[in-house]
Amino acid sequence: MPPPPPRLGGGEAYNQCLDMIEQDPEGALGFAQKLNGNAALHCQALAQIELGNAGLGAPILMQIGQDTAEAPSARAAILGQASRAFLMIDQPAQARIASQAALTLLPDDPDLHFDDALAALATKNFPAAVKDLDISLAADPKRSEALVARATSLRQLNQLPQAIDNANQALALDPNNQDALLERGIVEQRQGNPAAARADWVRVQQIDPNSSSADLATQNLALLDAAGE
Repeated sequence: MPPPPPRLGGGEAYNQCLDMIEQDPEGALGFAQKLNGNAALHCQALAQIELGNAGLGAPILMQIGQDTAEAPSARAAILGQASRAFLMIDQPAQARIASQAALTLLPDDPDLHFDDALAALATKNFPAAVKDLDISLAADPKRSEALVARATSLRQLNQLPQAIDNANQALALDPNNQDALLERGIVEQRQGNPAAARADWVRVQQIDPNSSSADLATQNLALLDAAGE
């Protein structure tokens, strides 16, 4: 997850380290030892996350984001990264603390509102998630992952027509969006349309049978079968 600008003011070596992360995280981790201060910590944290060690990276990102010596825009971006990393290790409350701290620095940033929405959704604060997603989607109405997240939040608030509308908007952008199909199927089942739900979940299985969404679709289909629907 090498970050776009704004970045910390770590110079050319720091930028080179960040650019290595996606293709060579082990190399980036070693390269970070050539850096100093927060630049070294930032590259190290992101490399650890890329290597599957979000539990090591998340607290480091939080530490950097709280360092008032850094520029507010860079701190906010890094706190957003911390929020996502905390979600990876199933610490939604800590993720929300990070995303809220980021928004105090850049209150109008749509990407940070999306990060905060994911954290709010994970902590079951569905009204807060919808509020954040409204802001994010106002900036980019075609952000499909935000449409799916808003569909989920609205379903949890029992606003089913609005939920299915958001899922349909996501599917209009990408008819093979597994998450949108999975979510629409859940809403269809809640609305008493098991045949429509089944069609969506079968489609999820067909698109990528090895995905986590397909696993959930399979579980949902088994429940339909058990209920005789």
